[in-house]
Amino acid sequence: MSTTVSTAPARLPGVINLMGAAAGLVGANVHYSQPLLPLIALTMGVSAEFVSALPAVTQIGFAVGLLIVLPLADMIERKKLVLTTIVIAMIALVGQGLAPSVGWLLLAGLFVGAASVAPQVLSPFAAFLAPPGREGQAAGTVLSGILMGVLLSKVVAGTVAATVSWQALYIAASAVMLVLAFVLWRALPTSQPTEHLRLVELLLSPIRMLRAYGRLRLHAWLGFLVSAMFMAFWATYAIHLHAEFGWGPFVAGLFGIAGIAGSLLAPLSGRAVDRGRVLTVFIVSGIAALVAFLGFGVGGDFAIILVLGILLLDGAVGLAHAANQARIFGIDPERRGRLNSVYMFSYFIGGAFGTATAAAAYATIGWIGVAITGATLAVVALVTTSVAARRGMFAD
Repeated sequence: MSTTVSTAPARLPGVINLMGAAAGLVGANVHYSQPLLPLIALTMGVSAEFVSALPAVTQIGFAVGLLIVLPLADMIERKKLVLTTIVIAMIALVGQGLAPSVGWLLLAGLFVGAASVAPQVLSPFAAFLAPPGREGQAAGTVLSGILMGVLLSKVVAGTVAATVSWQALYIAASAVMLVLAFVLWRALPTSQPTEHLRLVELLLSPIRMLRAYGRLRLHAWLGFLVSAMFMAFWATYAIHLHAEFGWGPFVAGLFGIAGIAGSLLAPLSGRAVDRGRVLTVFIVSGIAALVAFLGFGVGGDFAIILVLGILLLDGAVGLAHAANQARIFGIDPERRGRLNSVYMFSYFIGGAFGTATAAAAYATIGWIGVAITGATLAVVALVTTSVAARRGMFAD
């Protein structure tokens, strides 16, 4: 049974909100490159299609970090784990900013992804600190911060790259990590491990959990699809904006503002799950994502259609992702670190799959290929939801 140094009830909302803000700042590290791809390609003298591997490599690094590091949240003091990963991310960001070639940039991106797992430690940590019956809302608050960080990263990246350079962006992000590490060191409560297993047993236990819990398998698969849809658009949109409208990283970054509204839905989704309305959340999110990609396909040459589609897509992702996490955290409160490891590994493998698939589709048949990719994933998610509902898997 875990015990945590008490946090005064009056301070608890502030601590959870700080966790959400920290999750956003760290989560942004994984996504800064997306609006910068045309500029990075131009600077380094390679094709945009070649440098588009950077988001996928970073996503893969993140997935590996989740698989190896996140289970440690059940065995190592959480505050120490968060601070350690943030410091490593800080060093890797400097490596990206000083990278002399695409190869070094990709290698540094791999380490940035692997070290940017603090948000996924903070999410179950927030659920643990929350009063009974509000775990989903607390986890949703942190998730809202993650999604806002993902989207604001595009605005920040586009602005800094347009006014200074894309290299300066990564150096500045490293400095932000240094400040954040100090703030969290002062503010976060300490915790005690919930497990005392050998390291090998701890790292293997997520596989056993995946086999044991049907609910975990369901939401890991839905998370894969949600992330694939999200990244199918966001990993290719900057290239589309440049090719279709001639817009650079600054304008591409501004499109991230449209998605912020969607990120605010995550706490609402957590509350809905706490009240037993999980099936409604997944139906609404699946339909919204499908409509978004149909709009991208039909009206991809109209900026207003793209903006409206972003609102729908990011709203769908915020709803589904928060619902997925709230559901898996309820399986076993003492093993949330490893449960989240399984889920988030699947989520970010889905992101890498969506990135790679959409990039290949764009290179083959253009923007319509991205729309077809996303719409197909949304249909699969809706079919999965329907089958799971008939089997009663949302009622357990």
